[in-house]
Amino acid sequence: MEYSIDFNDFMQKAEQLNVVMDFSRKHSRFFMTDRDMKQVIRVDKQTLFERIF
Repeated sequence: MEYSIDFNDFMQKAEQLNVVMDFSRKHSRFFMTDRDMKQVIRVDKQTLFERIF
């Protein structure tokens, strides 16, 4: 997210990284399609991409 120029650039990079973004609820969530994930992960402003999923 921090290396994207704008929202469209972010969505293109997410697609290339096999990440599905969900903006349908109050908080944004993402799901990695190339890994074995059981649940979606909420994007948090405090710990933005500091964990390995």
